[in-house]
Amino acid sequence: MTDVLTAAERGRHLEQRIASYFGSHGYETRTNAILEGRSGGRHEIDVLAEKSDPLTTIKVAVECKAWNVPIEKDVVSKLSYVLRDLGLNKGIIVSLHGCRSGAEIAARELGIDLWGPAELDRHLGSAGLAHLQTGPDVRVALGYPFVSKMEAAEALVRQQTKGRLGLRVLDEIVWLSPAWLPAYVVELGVTQSTIRRRREHLTTATVKNIYDAIGGEYLGKAPATLPIEVDLGTISIRPALRDTQLANTLRKAAERYVSVSQETAKQRHRASLSAMGIPTPCQAVDVGRSNVVHVPVYLAVLRRQGADRVVAVNAVTGEMSERLSAMLTTKIGHLRQALVTV
Repeated sequence: MTDVLTAAERGRHLEQRIASYFGSHGYETRTNAILEGRSGGRHEIDVLAEKSDPLTTIKVAVECKAWNVPIEKDVVSKLSYVLRDLGLNKGIIVSLHGCRSGAEIAARELGIDLWGPAELDRHLGSAGLAHLQTGPDVRVALGYPFVSKMEAAEALVRQQTKGRLGLRVLDEIVWLSPAWLPAYVVELGVTQSTIRRRREHLTTATVKNIYDAIGGEYLGKAPATLPIEVDLGTISIRPALRDTQLANTLRKAAERYVSVSQETAKQRHRASLSAMGIPTPCQAVDVGRSNVVHVPVYLAVLRRQGADRVVAVNAVTGEMSERLSAMLTTKIGHLRQALVTV
């Protein structure tokens, strides 16, 4: 084998290595298997791995991508369709250069495993990757760049460790790191009423808000500047909230506000909408499309007498967010799963 493989050779070598790996774990394997689906269409599976016992047969389809770029979510969607059409049990996508966040989110929702450079190194070992030219474990996504410095965030966090008078340290900083917080930019159509010449006029304005994808906290208006491509690396948190769940929450909050007539109830629901970044008074709120972005933050875990809490500092404004800190504290279990060093 030559030291440098062509793209086609790299693809074939990757398929062979994956087939060998499954073979070593008791699977019967075929590469480039052609199968006919329930729809009548024919599908080529890069690696088909099958294992049978007296009760059942497990069939795994592995899609091998020896590309020089991260995979997009359309690769995940295609494999999901193929699995359903063929009635296969499990799908795995192997990518030498990782994936974009959209592919990762789609894979998690559709139950498909993604193997990037880190997973390949764990399963195949460095010897098995010698000729594959894997890249860094790239996870490309849209996000906003870090602006404030880590030193400033650490100073804010240290202030939080002290008592009310700031005379003694009460909390231990057990973890502090920059991180990418997943969020949704949601377009809202807010209809409001104005009276002109004794007649009611309804106007609808578009509002773009950002909500975190862990607990749905309102993070502010979407910046006028467009997000850029960022590498999430290993310090990103996985979403815990789907955009459809967030949209349903916003929609119901607006419906409750519109449906009540008593002033005390109106004020209560008005406060809820205000906390969600929805202007009032309003006649209706239409929840439109949403896009995933990643917001830079500095996160710290503080410990006092065995109890942990999270402190979150916005890495764009450099300000500490009490609401975000409180929400992430309630979701600290999810945070620990997403950031294994916490």
